[in-house]
Amino acid sequence: MKKRVILSIVLVALLLITGCGKKKEVKEEVKVETIKVGKYTLKIGRYKTSKEDDILVLTKKGFYYEGDEDEFFDLTIGEDSLLFLDEPFFLVEKNDEIILESDHSIKYSYVGDKKNNNKDNKDDNKKDNKKDDKVKITPSEAASIKLVQYDGGEFTMNIPSGWKVSKGGTGMLYGIRVYDPNDDRNQIFYILKEQPFYKSADAESLYMLSTGYFPGIYIGGPATTEQIFKMNNTFAAKVDELHTKGQTDYRGFEFPNINNFTVIESYEGNSILHNQAVDDKVLRATFNNGSSVNDGESEGLFNACVVDFGTLGYGMDQFSYYMAYNVSGITTAKDNLINYEDILLESLNSLKFSAKYSQTTVDGINQQTNNALNLSNQLNQAYQSYNDAWSNRQKSYDIQSQKRSDATLGYERVYDTETGEIYKAYNGFMDDYKGKRYKAISDSQYTDKVVGYIEK
Repeated sequence: MKKRVILSIVLVALLLITGCGKKKEVKEEVKVETIKVGKYTLKIGRYKTSKEDDILVLTKKGFYYEGDEDEFFDLTIGEDSLLFLDEPFFLVEKNDEIILESDHSIKYSYVGDKKNNNKDNKDDNKKDNKKDDKVKITPSEAASIKLVQYDGGEFTMNIPSGWKVSKGGTGMLYGIRVYDPNDDRNQIFYILKEQPFYKSADAESLYMLSTGYFPGIYIGGPATTEQIFKMNNTFAAKVDELHTKGQTDYRGFEFPNINNFTVIESYEGNSILHNQAVDDKVLRATFNNGSSVNDGESEGLFNACVVDFGTLGYGMDQFSYYMAYNVSGITTAKDNLINYEDILLESLNSLKFSAKYSQTTVDGINQQTNNALNLSNQLNQAYQSYNDAWSNRQKSYDIQSQKRSDATLGYERVYDTETGEIYKAYNGFMDDYKGKRYKAISDSQYTDKVVGYIEK
């Protein structure tokens, strides 16, 4: 049985204990050799890490980073695990062989009391393989997604096969929404700009007196990214109302339904207009979809860069308004974002506006914004912001939420020791299963996506 653990995970464990090491003189010359330590076999030597310039040096007694030999960390062995300074480094079974490799990984394979050339071992492996062959696996919905190119005229985008596209508007007041017709909680949306969000009800009334119609809405709260999404349905309703009066802004675009928007975590955004913004955040939030297709619990990542546009020309601050750039999100059914996040972001990152549309749009906006805004860069920044937020999220939330979901739906999670892939199995699978390939996951693996289901 072989397993692979990415060295970057190992380095996190190392960092957790940095500063607790013993200062020693490390004079011995490190040669690549295999040694036996307790029940473990280690290949010692110099190894690259995920940081380009860092070299981890594993010796017979411990490890250090090249160039910082005085900071040396002892290697100790527990009954069932390899330990550094009595802190878990990684867990393995008794009699496992552990080899550090220079390709940023650690290999460890079961050797036990049987040798690979032992006939009984071969027979046991055949039996185990037959047992594993009987495991019935169905790929998850997210793992089955294939991206196909979509040409919307104004833009191209690689979208999940079979998903629908809603698009429309004029200039910067343009939106794109890609969604699963079977469950539209699974979606990607991107709106270049939403405006105006008035600072007061008086400003909204004044605009009505001046123009004869309301092109926007009173923001109804603080000028924040969170408030923009809390006002989403009200803004969408205003747009629909104006369409009946001939307005073309966002025409053809179906806004997402967002009810009971509740923020779980908040991160700084990275929009091009970030320095001019009153707020620019990436939010992880739950909500109710409230659509006719599926109105169940949902979750997602959201971004909007809120900019104060100044006064309406009356010289009074209360008669000014805000604009929201880069209003976007990726969403799924509750507890499913882990499984869809990478494919949805890959799709979002593939969105490219045509040169003609980009030029026409930029030519039609004011010079100050023109200097700061580039549609391609804005999309790239949105993608990077989402990636950073997801990488830095509080994983304890995912672990607890995924456990609750499994308990409610009747699943237990296992992983394939050969591929590292995670599966949801029926409750009682580990009691029924007699092979060695599948094992129960650890808590930390609840933050990994599920690629399939093991059925009875």
